[in-house]
Amino acid sequence: MGETPKKVQSDRCFICSTEIEKKEKIYIFGKSSFDFPGIISSCLDVNVSCYSATSKLSVCKVCYR
Repeated sequence: MGETPKKVQSDRCFICSTEIEKKEKIYIFGKSSFDFPGIISSCLDVNVSCYSATSKLSVCKVCYR
């Protein structure tokens, strides 16, 4: 069975919880050459695929780098 999605604050970075503005967000399930779900899974041992129904899941530019 997959993980149950938890409530995610769309105005905060998924990784560090820093508050981020819309123009500073990098969406995990957006168009990107990076496999953010795979990176998060390998680094944090968190399966984010259960959040794929929402496009609001994002990281800040600091965590992106």
